[in-house]
Amino acid sequence: SIPGRRVGDQGGGPVRTVNTGTVATPNSVPQPEPRVVGQVPCETPALVILWLLGALALLVRFAAGMIRLRGIVDRAAPVEVAEWIGTPDADGVRPALRMSDEVDMPFAAGLFRPTIVLPASSSDWSSQRRAAVLQHELAHLSRGDLLMNALSHLARALYWFNPLAWYAAHRVRIESERACDDAVLRRGARASDYAEHLLSIAGNGASGVPTAALAMARPSAFEGRLLAILEPDLERGSLSRLKVVAATIVFLAVILPLGAASPTAKAAAMTPAPVEAILVQDP
Repeated sequence: SIPGRRVGDQGGGPVRTVNTGTVATPNSVPQPEPRVVGQVPCETPALVILWLLGALALLVRFAAGMIRLRGIVDRAAPVEVAEWIGTPDADGVRPALRMSDEVDMPFAAGLFRPTIVLPASSSDWSSQRRAAVLQHELAHLSRGDLLMNALSHLARALYWFNPLAWYAAHRVRIESERACDDAVLRRGARASDYAEHLLSIAGNGASGVPTAALAMARPSAFEGRLLAILEPDLERGSLSRLKVVAATIVFLAVILPLGAASPTAKAAAMTPAPVEAILVQDP
């Protein structure tokens, strides 16, 4: 017999036995044990430690490069030559000019104190090459490329496990150099002369210049830069503020909804409800 409870009516009618328990059917599937919300798999701590070690290694490397870069700038001698000092600034940015015998390539540095460091060999440059170099480095400062370079290093450190982060940081540096090349050409420099200046500077190598700085002619992707400089039909116009604002609005309109979207939890809906059977027996 199946245990139940007796139910009768007020008029002394037949008594029925009602079973309110759960009856297991032969085809029922055992349900897995419920998972506690927020439960962390045992493998997660090891992955977090691995991520922290990788991020810390890249951050320490970047910090060491910044310290070394600051030392090079502080030890460099201020430039007193009138041809250098008389060069006009760009968008109100007037950096300090220094000359160092520790590097073989000009570069821009300093987030809060913009500085252009020139190699010792720059004292023998022609006035045309000096003007091209300063226009290139001033374009870096007016565009805010120093900040973007630092942010790309930080983003790569946080997402070091993703190859796209390394590629994106690499492309940021390449595109910033190409944008500054276009700025020099828009100021009237001949493409062939400017390409010759870059080749001569790149031939000295980038020894002594930390990756935290924006060196003018690093070997990476240098061939593509020369081809872009010598391309006569390439559009070299700069983006207006209106285009930048419009691109930012479009970016936010597309990215923010995607970032806010989250998959709907359907585990509760897919869990079968317990089977309840009510058996009625007449005496």
